[in-house]
Order: sequence, then structure tokens, then C-alpha cells
Amino acid sequence: MSRYESLRQFLKASAAAQTPLSFQEVEKVLGRSLPPSARKHPAWWANTRSHSHAASWLDAGWKTEAVDLGEERLVFVRAVPRSISPPRLPDRGETLTVPLEGLTGAGLHLVDDYVKQNSATRTEAVLAIVNAIGRDRRRELLESFRRRSPNMTSNSVDLIREDRDAR
Repeated sequence: MSRYESLRQFLKASAAAQTPLSFQEVEKVLGRSLPPSARKHPAWWANTRSHSHAASWLDAGWKTEAVDLGEERLVFVRAVPRSISPPRLPDRGETLTVPLEGLTGAGLHLVDDYVKQNSATRTEAVLAIVNAIGRDRRRELLESFRRRSPNMTSNSVDLIREDRDAR
């Protein structure tokens, strides 16, 4: 059993989206003191699997943020929110029904405007709008990665896979 198994179990059992803890609270969960390096080096709290202590929280689906060595505090946040599960890819030919009463007035207005402007059916309008939202989301995601990594050489397919796998 890992020396950090109790921390993994503690985080795995939590229903919260984030869990702020003091170093003393972490020690209480562990049932022993943290090593001196945890209080001296921010890298000890890095989210890397090469360290068994970090693997314990990463395996539980959490990562560390806002590590404050001076105050001896940190925040564990879910790496993947519990409410999000990987999307199921639809079978080709599967029919999706969108009840009109499920749309807000603004949503229905958007669909009907598309119908008028493009001589389309409501079904064609919904398909076009949803596909446009998907393209916009991919474009925003790509731009977000480019802002964070200006020298990035990944293409959009790699980034979309990374986003999907992170969920």
C-alpha cells in the first residue's frame, strides 16, 4: 500500500469540486507528517506522476492548485469534474428529437430566423446551428492553446483529442 493511499481515498470520496486544505489537515488525513521538502519546495506539490505522492491525488482524479508554502495551504481541484463523462458517439443514422418547448424564446427565434434566411426547415436550422457552435468551440479551443503556448506546433486534431481526453 502506498504511503499516500489515505490521501487518495480521502480525495476520491469527496463530492466537492475543490478541497482547500492546510498542510496540517493533509497530515491528519495521512496519519503522519509530511516530509520537510513539502514545506520547502513548491515542486513537491507538482502534478506529475513521477512522484508517488502526486500519483495518489492524480489517480483519485484531483490536481493541486494555489500551493502557498508560507501559509502552508493548498487547494485540491478535480482534474475531471464528476458531472462530465466522455460523450457517447452517436450511431450514424440515429435520430435526435429536439422538443420545441425545450427551447427558450431566444433559441426558437434563432432557429426561425435561420429558417427564413436560408429557406430551410427547422431540422436543417438546428443542425446548422449546432454544427456552427461546434466549429466555434473548436476555434476557441485552438486559440486558447495558442495563447498559452505561442510556439505550439500541434494541429487542431491533436488539440481536440487532448480536450476530449481531459474530460
